Amino acid sequence: MVLMSETMEGLRDRFWRWKEAFESKGLKVNLGKTKVMVSGMERELLVSKIDPCGMCGKRVGANSVLCVRCGKWIHGRCTKMKRVTPRLGRDFVCGKCERGVGGMVEQVEKLCEEVETVKEFSYLGDRVDVSGGCEAAVTARARFGWVKFRECGELLHGKRFSLKMKGLVYRSCVRSAMLYGSETWCLSENEMGILRRAERAMVRVMCGVKLMDRKKTEDLMQMLVL
Repeated sequence: MVLMSETMEGLRDRFWRWKEAFESKGLKVNLGKTKVMVSGMERELLVSKIDPCGMCGKRVGANSVLCVRCGKWIHGRCTKMKRVTPRLGRDFVCGKCERGVGGMVEQVEKLCEEVETVKEFSYLGDRVDVSGGCEAAVTARARFGWVKFRECGELLHGKRFSLKMKGLVYRSCVRSAMLYGSETWCLSENEMGILRRAERAMVRVMCGVKLMDRKKTEDLMQMLVL
């Protein structure tokens, strides 16, 4: 069950009325499993230990630009520019420095002492975080897809079965698990890339093909009837 409100005072009022109604029926609310999440905040990023991007925290490569204010390298895709040029690098300022993010940490008011305030939560098998995006959910489903792929590894890795049979099992067991709940996702190019890379890697494993063989993924998917 989810309780929603625009303000913490309204949420607190709804929460206590809901709790009292439960207890009046002889039921008990487990406050240890009850969580509060305030949307619209920036979630904590997993920062790479080697050359992290100042915006997304992932490792930067050749297509990057240096922010003149914070001195951090920024991905070309994080700059929202089609191409990183020397002219852009002379006076480039990243989005965080323009918004002034990172100087002060906003204090979030608590609902009560027993209820924990979290930045991400697992609801009905899906990952929900404070940023409101679906990157955490997409990453979790891609990982779960690999779990299902390894569970069916004897069939998907084996050479005794035809590629058509492997494609049928992949569609039924793996792809359906990866796309569970995807009807509510609003995917960006980054999130589409997460799913695309996971599926391409699985297709190469099922076909017994390596990157050095230089075969197109489209041709491999046609062999699997995907």
